[in-house]
Amino acid sequence: MKHLVATGLVWLLVALSSAGCSSSSGSSGGAPPPTGTGAGTGTGSGTGSGSAVLNAGSAFWHQNDTLGQPLKVHSASEQSAANEVLNLTNQERATAGLPALAFDTQAQTAAKVHAEDMVGRGYFAHNSPEGWSPADRLQMTEASGYSGWGENIAQGHSTPQAVVTAWMNSAGHRANILNTSFTHLGVGYDEASRTWVQVFLRR
Repeated sequence: MKHLVATGLVWLLVALSSAGCSSSSGSSGGAPPPTGTGAGTGTGSGTGSGSAVLNAGSAFWHQNDTLGQPLKVHSASEQSAANEVLNLTNQERATAGLPALAFDTQAQTAAKVHAEDMVGRGYFAHNSPEGWSPADRLQMTEASGYSGWGENIAQGHSTPQAVVTAWMNSAGHRANILNTSFTHLGVGYDEASRTWVQVFLRR
């Protein structure tokens, strides 16, 4: 088991990999991707005119991802998995006596953008290779009306229950899930790579 902790005030990245696997995303030769998780939090105000999101049943659309390409639509199974992560997260909060998080389309857009970007460019981190942070992605996707954010990432977990359990077993991720100031959550998921992103907002 490897533990990678990035220096800084609030960043925590924990990579859990099996023997012979690195903590980077992707796989070769048909092998499953390594399993990893990461958590981060931050504060700041959201500005802008709102996210250009169409939420229709099992799919949502945002004009562009961080590469300037059309954002892929969540398949029905991906959206179902994302919804289940929200439900399981709220179950954990209920157990701790905390209010449920509301689904948030702007947070989901930012989460899906990051999941796709990590998969498309082969990295696993809160910051992109250019240094774009979760706060930057929220601005890029025109999220507005928030005063704080948090992000959990994971890769290699095959089910919503598995990824939420992994997050709850890690102090940084658990802190985001049980953060009393967060009010909203969006989940991005790429099924092929088993890449998961939670974006929490305080509204």
